[in-house]
Amino acid sequence: MAKKLEGSVLGKRLSVAIVLLAIYSLLMIFMPAVAIKESTNSFTGLQVVFGYSVIKDMGVLGTLVEEYFAFSFLNLLPYLFVVAALVLIVLSKFGVGKKWLILIAVLLFILAAVFFFLVVPFSVPLKLITDFGVQEKLILGNGSFLAAISSALAGLLLLVKSIIKE
Repeated sequence: MAKKLEGSVLGKRLSVAIVLLAIYSLLMIFMPAVAIKESTNSFTGLQVVFGYSVIKDMGVLGTLVEEYFAFSFLNLLPYLFVVAALVLIVLSKFGVGKKWLILIAVLLFILAAVFFFLVVPFSVPLKLITDFGVQEKLILGNGSFLAAISSALAGLLLLVKSIIKE
């Protein structure tokens, strides 16, 4: 049965769907990850993960630095989990500890989905956001929500594929 699914059309389609969902969740780093409630302001995953500040030239007064977010390792983790799961899937294709690697990849996809939903508490807002009381108004953005859903779907499809194969 394992050989039949591996070479079958269903097995190939599931593999393609898993990889596409994982890539989609990685690309959501360019979409709004955190938004401010009752405002049109939003911040992308790149800005929330790696920090975001704006330097404004005030002319003769000098420059003004507006700092919004600092680097957040906990917000970087879900993207690293998805990349690690993809690497484990590729390694399992070469026959290196197949069942264990697939199980770990499923867990990484699910853990990444949970971490994508926790972007707001894991964010590190700086003085400008905390001074204006905006920190309490931060909400989950569309990019984080879509990344969490696609990562969870990739994990579930990988689990289904491994169960069907056995």
